[in-house]
Amino acid sequence: MVGYWLMLSILAFVTLFGAGMAVNMIFRRWWAASLPFAACSVYLIAAAGARMVWPEWILYGVAAAGVILSCWTARVLGKRGYPLFS
Repeated sequence: MVGYWLMLSILAFVTLFGAGMAVNMIFRRWWAASLPFAACSVYLIAAAGARMVWPEWILYGVAAAGVILSCWTARVLGKRGYPLFS
């Protein structure tokens, strides 16, 4: 069962990092990916926050780390002058 949650965590991290980078490239703002994730997070915690078990919270944290890392990466690439991010 641990392997299932590990693979799901890796998939969530990679998926949200990639989606975050795509959103940041489309809108050319380093913080653009954090807004939809924050809106979904508020809904998720309000709807099912008390019923979530600890593996789901870990999965949520890993997904949040993917979005935060994509925002940080877009910011660094924009400062270095890459045209898709500046």
